[in-house]
Amino acid sequence: MIRTITWTLLLLGLCSSAHAALVTYSFSGAGSSMFEHDGASGINTTVSNSSMFGFQLNDDDSFFGSFTYDTSAIESGYRDTNPDDHAAVFLSGLVEFEVSLAGYTYSSASPGSLVVWDNHGGTDAFSALSDEFVTPNTFVSSGFYLFDYTNQSQDGFSPPSNLATFNSFATKYFTIAFLDTDTGNQLHFDGYATSLSPVPLPASIWLFGSACLGLFLKEGRAPYRRIFGNLGKATR
Repeated sequence: MIRTITWTLLLLGLCSSAHAALVTYSFSGAGSSMFEHDGASGINTTVSNSSMFGFQLNDDDSFFGSFTYDTSAIESGYRDTNPDDHAAVFLSGLVEFEVSLAGYTYSSASPGSLVVWDNHGGTDAFSALSDEFVTPNTFVSSGFYLFDYTNQSQDGFSPPSNLATFNSFATKYFTIAFLDTDTGNQLHFDGYATSLSPVPLPASIWLFGSACLGLFLKEGRAPYRRIFGNLGKATR
């Protein structure tokens, strides 16, 4: 039974440490503006609705999504060469990013970037940036930005493990852009999040812990029965 307890604690410890550095937040909000870019003429046109990329999108459509980032991500050398920007860049700090709007879902499991600003002109900021090709000729770039103009949210340049301070003070800005690499046409949708909430550990982690606990109980039940069974016989 001692061996079972040891392995159970070890497995639970490994499971917890593997996920301790990952932080997931969900967000939702609505659009505020949108424009189309004509690749041939280079002209930007503000629009209230667009079907340029095969789905109907309005400038005030609601959106919702989530992102997961690694608080132990390794910082790039950007801050060393650009110290006046007061910004730290983590090129693979974003683990997952997903957003849905107007029936369209952009989901990326490819590594994205995190940028953390501490007192950049009196502003703290945090951004999660994702981009990739979703078809051979359609490139999507999306980002979630938090700006705190009171300089109260960030102390240092490490990815924050808790965005609660940003949630209290910040402007929460969302953007997604589509590019047709054949024509150069683009669609840009911008909006503001009205909610930002931490997401608990996946249910699978708790199920794993329950399974380990079940294994321990199964192993420990036999000696428990032997001891108390013999005591019962002795008292009869």
